[in-house]
Amino acid sequence: MHQVTRKLALSLAVSTHLFGAEMPKSNSDQKNTDLTEGSAASPSKNSRDNRSEKKSGIGLTSTTLFLGTGHAGGGIEGSSNLSNRYQINLSLVQGGFRETVDSSTSTVNGSIALKGTIVAGNFRHFTGNSFYYSGGLGLRKLDSEIVIKDDTANSITGTTSSNSIIAQFAIGNLWTLDSGVYLGGEWFSYQRVLASSFRSTTKTTGIMTTAQKELQQSGEDLAKSLGNSSTASLLTFIIGYQF
Repeated sequence: MHQVTRKLALSLAVSTHLFGAEMPKSNSDQKNTDLTEGSAASPSKNSRDNRSEKKSGIGLTSTTLFLGTGHAGGGIEGSSNLSNRYQINLSLVQGGFRETVDSSTSTVNGSIALKGTIVAGNFRHFTGNSFYYSGGLGLRKLDSEIVIKDDTANSITGTTSSNSIIAQFAIGNLWTLDSGVYLGGEWFSYQRVLASSFRSTTKTTGIMTTAQKELQQSGEDLAKSLGNSSTASLLTFIIGYQF
């Protein structure tokens, strides 16, 4: 009986050694295993991952509707990623236009040129991979020049300037690529005036007619109204590089 038990134990040990041991891998199996392990260790990155790795950035902006005037603007921005969800952004945007001022008197010609500048600091919160909303404070400066002439030597040149402290809110999307290039758009931004100041100067040549006075006053009223008004910008396209 004791000899039978020893034979069974020996047979079990031999079977375990022959069939339980791991078979050696072929070269193709080893390559497939290495490829699988490498893929698992290096998954594809998204914008959120890239914001975690890249701490600073600089970019250019182009606004199709600046300050609600129907005219384009453009600027530059710098950013710092605090994490993959939070970003501090500093921006400078400028835009302007020149328009003809109509008068009921055909002998009087007028024009108004307006230039706007916004310098702002914003805090962006990314809710997911690319979508964000932001809020911040800034300074908005609006400068205008009003020129009115008639068919004589009479003319008026007036300048106006308004400075406003604004609160700014915006929503948009930014996608950051593995290379560091980022692109997207700030689809809507709103500038709420918190405080504002206004000043104007006038230079006349010759005799100021009633029609010229009316045109001068209408131009100043327009500049003052814009300086005190909350404004919005639409479709700001952004491209830049993070490092």
